[in-house]
Amino acid sequence: MQRLIVFIFPIILLIQSPSLWAEEIDELEQPAELTSATEEENQHVEEFNKTMDGVPIEAIEIFPSSTNQECAFGFVIYPFSPYYHALGIDGSYNYAFSKTWSWEVVSGSYLFTVDKSLSAELAEDFGVSPKRIDKLNSVISSNVRYVSAFGKTVFLEKYIQSYRGAFLLGIGNVTTSLHSKLAIHFGLHFDFYVNKRYSWKMELSDYVAIPGGSIDDFNFVSIKVLTGIHF
Repeated sequence: MQRLIVFIFPIILLIQSPSLWAEEIDELEQPAELTSATEEENQHVEEFNKTMDGVPIEAIEIFPSSTNQECAFGFVIYPFSPYYHALGIDGSYNYAFSKTWSWEVVSGSYLFTVDKSLSAELAEDFGVSPKRIDKLNSVISSNVRYVSAFGKTVFLEKYIQSYRGAFLLGIGNVTTSLHSKLAIHFGLHFDFYVNKRYSWKMELSDYVAIPGGSIDDFNFVSIKVLTGIHF
């Protein structure tokens, strides 16, 4: 249930974002309906929008990052194992074919695990303990990204932040202390741009084992925080 809740809210945001931004744009395109200015003042504003000191001007805003290559580095956590916390470092390389489609050529993580108190509690309260705990060691994948939402938000009521939201789907390999197996990788990816060259990233994703084999728990939900370099 926890893993399901992690994905539901970001998916709603990605689906609703285009319609919400469309409504905001409609409001911005109708300033006359939202102001009580006189007709003379409105005419002055209209003239100002077309010229400045007698020179014609035009406001053109380009979304950050027109580059098609990107490297990202950061940290990842796998928080839902009942027996241990898995923390690690993550890196990836992504190539964009267009503003909508891109190929994350490779994405990989190396993990360190820290035991939770559950094993000790089982031994103390019930006199039992797992003989072997299958701990996550590393993951690697290759994915396709589809950008479904982009726009701007205001951070701390002061900073205007451009962002993108994307779905990702791919195939990967998960290595644990006992097994190594192919898995389907899917999730949500968010970019928050600092400028054209740098961005902060957040990713929620899940590795699910391809049917077959004898792995009991092969469903790993990850949370990533990354820095992206665009070139």
